Order: sequence, then C-alpha cells, then structure tokens
Amino acid sequence: MKRFASTVPALVLLLALAASMNGAALEGTVLTVAERGLSADIPSDFSIYAAEADANTTGIFSSDLMINSSDPEAGRIFLSIFSVYDDVMRRMSPASLSDLFLSAEISAVEAHGDAVVGNWSAVDLQGQNVTVLIMETPDPRISGGSYDMASWGLEGNVLVLMVSTAGRNVTENLIGTLKIE
Repeated sequence: MKRFASTVPALVLLLALAASMNGAALEGTVLTVAERGLSADIPSDFSIYAAEADANTTGIFSSDLMINSSDPEAGRIFLSIFSVYDDVMRRMSPASLSDLFLSAEISAVEAHGDAVVGNWSAVDLQGQNVTVLIMETPDPRISGGSYDMASWGLEGNVLVLMVSTAGRNVTENLIGTLKIE
C-alpha cells in the first residue's frame, strides 16, 4: 500500500507532462494600448500639447490634445481621440459611433446654454464628408461667441471629437489631413 501511495503522485506528474506535450494551447483575447502617431497639416504658428489620457470602464480609451496658436486671435483646437474596445460598441459602424459621441457632447454643451446654429461640411482624409456644427455660446471666454464641433472616424475603431475656435480654413484643413499612423 505504501508503494502504491508513493507511485500515484509520480503518475499524476507524468500524466500532466504528457498532456502538456500534446500541444495544448491557451487562446483568448487581451486588450492592449499602443502608442501611435497622429499627424495633420496645420499652420506653423500652432503648437500641439497633450492634455490628458484616460482609460475608463465604459470601453473607451481617450487621448486629448490642445492645438494652440501663438496668436490668441487665431483660436485653438481641442481634439479627443477615442479608441473603442467595448465589444458592443466595436460592432457599431464608425459613423454610428461618431454620431453617438457627437450627440453626447452636444447634449452636454446645450445643458450649459450653447446651441447649434448652423453647419458646414469638410472632407476627411478617407474622402468621407464630415459635418461640422457651428455652436453659439454665451461663454464670454469664447471669442466671437461661437465655435465649431465635429466627430468622425480616423481608422477602424479610432474616432476623433473636435472643438475648434480656429478659422474655417484651419479647421477644414485639419479635418482633411488628420491621420493616425
């Protein structure tokens, strides 16, 4: 009986080793965050500053950027780059996700008294039309009392939300040349 009791652990170990040699594999999905380049053609007097990066439990990772001109009258542009990793949202088309993000942002700014007063169109680097909303605001910090807001897909599940007080030419050029590398 003693000899049998000492043989059992050795057999279990041998069976475990044999099973591992049969090519058992671990398969699954993991989420990773990768650093990627972002580029656009903007006037040379504009500088880009990283504002914030945020991973949250809603299935979105975002990186925020500020693009400021050295001339305060030339305005600034805020970009939030969203990488969507939620399984349900990843099944949505980039256009639908973009509309969802833009609608949420519009609701938030309307709660503070801002209003959509018009729109215009630009074409992104992929040849897609991007609707740019003209927002009017009572905020005295916004020169001219208005700004532009848009959201569009950059690549796959990567989207951008833009708020711009820069002129239309600068904003349109940014939309037309913004790409993720």
